[in-house]
Amino acid sequence: MTISSEAHESLTIMMAAYNEAENLAVLLPRINALVARLTPDYEILVVDTYTPMDDTRAICEQNGAVYLNRENSNNYGDAIRTGIRHSQGEVRGQYGFGWFARPCLHRKIVADT
Repeated sequence: MTISSEAHESLTIMMAAYNEAENLAVLLPRINALVARLTPDYEILVVDTYTPMDDTRAICEQNGAVYLNRENSNNYGDAIRTGIRHSQGEVRGQYGFGWFARPCLHRKIVADT
């Protein structure tokens, strides 16, 4: 996925990850399929931990997602700031794992693919 300079708005989906390789292996193909229906001009940024802890990089490479390590520290805020600094989309969406992730979104992604 690449951001082009065409007239339509581009989209960036940012995800902060912390030991999420297993979840990303399931979700990234589904997110790609869902977002591709919305716009051909999108990128998925996965902002992993400051120091890699699992196979997140490989999962991102297999699914065309941009892999980034958090800058500065492992704080969630650093993940978001890192993603914003590297995003190219005009419209940005952020998806989080963990206690703040909404299970209904997981079901929607699975149902729509």
